[in-house]
Parts: sequence; structure tokens; C-alpha cells
Amino acid sequence: MFKGSLISTALAVSLLTGCAAAPEPAPEAPQPTGPGRLVIVGGGLQAGQGDVYRAFIDQRRGDGPVLIAPIASAEPLRAASRVTAALRAQGVPYDLVSTLPLAVVDDPKTEEDESLWAENVNDEGLAGVVETASAIWFTGGDQSRITDLLIDEDGSETPVLQAIRAAHAEGAVIGGSSAGAAMMSETMIVSGRSLPSIYPSEAEDHNVALAAGLGFFEHGVIDQHFGQRARLGRLIAALFDSGADPAIGFGVDENTALVVDADGRAVVTGTGYVTIVDARTAVWTNTQQATTVDGLVISLLSQGDAVDVRSLAITPASYKSATIGSEYSQVAREQSAGVSSPLETIASIIGQGLVDTSGVTETSRIGLAEDGRGVRYAFRQTDASRGYWGRAADGGGRYTVERIEMNIEPVRVLIKPLEP
Repeated sequence: MFKGSLISTALAVSLLTGCAAAPEPAPEAPQPTGPGRLVIVGGGLQAGQGDVYRAFIDQRRGDGPVLIAPIASAEPLRAASRVTAALRAQGVPYDLVSTLPLAVVDDPKTEEDESLWAENVNDEGLAGVVETASAIWFTGGDQSRITDLLIDEDGSETPVLQAIRAAHAEGAVIGGSSAGAAMMSETMIVSGRSLPSIYPSEAEDHNVALAAGLGFFEHGVIDQHFGQRARLGRLIAALFDSGADPAIGFGVDENTALVVDADGRAVVTGTGYVTIVDARTAVWTNTQQATTVDGLVISLLSQGDAVDVRSLAITPASYKSATIGSEYSQVAREQSAGVSSPLETIASIIGQGLVDTSGVTETSRIGLAEDGRGVRYAFRQTDASRGYWGRAADGGGRYTVERIEMNIEPVRVLIKPLEP
């Protein structure tokens, strides 16, 4: 029998919030007829982000248990308790949610030794419970802990992973945030920073590092904390370093989810953006002196936008209107950096700066690497490009941008004082 026990919702929530009045119950779940949906969250998910949690809850398979897998976390029980509390706030009954006793490290701040849960991964009894799940959520932390625990050293899948796959194939929802999102794709990004990944650094821990993920999402490579940690460069590098097929990347911002159904239709929900990088026809040229990438195509989605993850056909949210031909700005954005510049995002560069500014079809930004080496990210609006903008129900203005061409070229940056 597995070590520990399935931690009930009542216990988990009491650890975090104490006893509180029960909310209205969640609606009865539908009975799916194929594989379950994927809810891929870029990390930093706020407890009150109800639309993301509803995407996970409302399509669960029947009335089986909702299991929280805290494998990636360094504080497994407490991490699972936070998710449990958020689900309860959305009306999920106490007796429906349990913490799956799977972890690889112990949190010294709890009485439970969670590191002992690593032995449970081969327990057939626990696998039987997992196979009945209606939904399974993976917390954040270190994504390598998930794959290292669920896949044996010889590459074979443990009984619990086999049960997770069986449950998903029969309609169970698989959700995850941060590390729980990174492990979704067949190629998993483990670590790395953008500029060193394009200009490989002597500090190898800064270069993009890849490993095999669990492959629930078969349509490209997932990256997370995307806009907040400026990960465009490392996602591009991952597509070329991995030889991913298809060579498409999906970068998901914090507090944002890409919700993917079995028919390939995906919808964005939450407060941020999902960046799609299409490198299928791009060319990467890498020498010891420089890196050049030609022919990338990027698109940007936000709340309510839909995309077919197989064809990359995009349907903007109904609250948005086309910008090209009705641009808001008549003046090109000035290029600056550091404390002299407002915080720039991909949306501000190719949304406000391209598809929503009349007369501007090209723009670029420079990133400084080491020893004066740098890269220029060059963006170009073409006849195939489209742009949309509108205010969502929460009042926030958001862009949709389709098919902007992008190149990366090496530059040399010299900074010195002006002569008096």
C-alpha cells in the first residue's frame, strides 16, 4: 500500500484557510467522449482567477476525484493546499478534491515527510485511484522532478503515469501551472535565459536546457512565465536545438492559460498573452561569432481568442475590432531601454507599435549579450499580418496580432561617453 494517504480537501483547506462556509457547489460535470482537455497555465496563477479554474473544473470527467499532484514543488503539501483552496472557492465540494501523495522532496515546515511519497509512484493501488480521476492538476516548482519521478531510469513509464494517461484518454482534464505547464510538451524546456540561448554563453547554466516532457500537448513546445521573464529568445532557441516537430512554440504569460480541447481548438483565458512562434520555415545560422535567424512568424493571443493548434488559424475574441486601417496611433514608438523606457512587452512592440500605428510596418529592439555582442529582434508587418484590439470584460485593453515576420540578427554594441 502506498505511503501516506490521499489528503482530503477538508484537511488541505484547513491547513491554509481554516474552516469557512462552503460556497455554492460546482455544476455537474459533462461526460466526455474522448481525450480530456489540457489547461496550460504560465505560472503566477492568482487564486481569484476564476475563469482559469473554471476551465479546469467544468470539463472534468463525471464525478471522479480531482487530484492535485505536487511533485514539482519544494513544499508539496502546502502547494497542493493552495490549489485546493482556490478550487473550493470555485464551488468544488470538499470531498471531491484530494492531494495525490507524490513528491520527491520534504517540506520541513509540515509534519508529513513528503519525500517518502516518491515510493508511491509504482504502487498499483494508487494507480487504480488515479485512473478514476476526473481531473488532475500539476503544481509549479521544478519540472524535472515530475519527469524524473514518473519515468523510470530505463525510460519506461511508472504505473501512476500509465494511469494518468489512461484517465486523460477517457476524458480526464490535465491541468498545470509553471512547471506543470512546461512538462506538457514532448520537448520540455528545463532552464535557460534568452540572450545566452541565442548567443551560447560560457556560463552553460544560462543556455537553454532541454529534456523529454510527458507529451500531453503534441502541437509544439511550451514555455511559461513568458512575457514576465522575457523568454522569447530561449523559446526560439529551443525550437532549433530540439529539432521539435512541429517547430512551433507556445509561450504562456503568468496568470494566463491556453485551454486546449481534444479537437485542437484552444482558447486563451486570464490576464496575459500567449505568444505563438512558428519556426517551420525559418533558417537558423549559428557560428562561434554570431547567430542569425530568418523567417520566423509570430502571433499574439489574449483573453477570448481562439486558435486551432494544428493549423494555427486564429479567431479573435468578439469584443475586438481590426486595427489595420483604423490605427490608434499616428506616431512611431521611440526606441529606448533601461530605466529611460516604460516596461515593454511583445504586445506593446508588435501590437501598439506595428499593427496599431499607421505608416509603420517595421520595428526592432536590441538585446545586449556579452562583450558588446548583441542581437536585434526585427519585426515586420506584411500583407498577411492582422491586428485587433478591444477591452475585455475586466476593462483591460488587449491585442490580437497575427503573422508578424521576425528575424534575429547579430549586432555589436559599443557604449562610451561622448567627447566634450
